[in-house]
Amino acid sequence: MKFHLGVSEAGYQSKPIKPTGITYVKTELNPQKLFDLILSGHVFTHNFKDLTTYYQHQKTTETFESTNVIFFDFDNCQYTFQEVLNKLKVQPTIGYTTFSNSIDKNRFRLVYLIDEGIRFYDDYSFMCKLLLNILFESNVLNEIQESIETRCFSATQFI
Repeated sequence: MKFHLGVSEAGYQSKPIKPTGITYVKTELNPQKLFDLILSGHVFTHNFKDLTTYYQHQKTTETFESTNVIFFDFDNCQYTFQEVLNKLKVQPTIGYTTFSNSIDKNRFRLVYLIDEGIRFYDDYSFMCKLLLNILFESNVLNEIQESIETRCFSATQFI
């Protein structure tokens, strides 16, 4: 499967502190290429209208174009990355611990590719919530809900 995402020009060794300075380039990817870029410390964003190179301030609800990727960030989860993987009904396309992960602060990301894609900004949040309800039993989702970063439900966030 091929898809497009905005990919940071630079890779990072730690979590970027100022996302406003990141330059994104719309890039055609496949799952392996996305995985390689994650390992190289790149950050990502969805696609925005009429832009092939763009910055944080250009990512608005009005300029959102599309995405085939949903990212879920877990911060300070009561479960480890592996424990969450074991609780999932559907495994992610890619899953990994983030820069901020530590022994006492479980921080990780689950990445899901969607064949049909999401074409409208408001549909992104809806699809995130729908997917979470598919992925987890309701009791588990209730337990981990607080650890899912709410910004993940916005298509204008950087990942």
